[in-house]
Amino acid sequence: MAVRYTEEQLNTVDKSLLIQMFLNQRELLETLTTEVRSLNERMQLMME
Repeated sequence: MAVRYTEEQLNTVDKSLLIQMFLNQRELLETLTTEVRSLNERMQLMME
């Protein structure tokens, strides 16, 4: 399970950790976007 940081905690985190967290989130967003597109295509085919 992912760790949830407060704004106060993030203000004290090392810059390199913030960068890594950002890159991980971007990768997750790309993965989820791809999955949603795939599911939308499958749904569209099922509706046809």
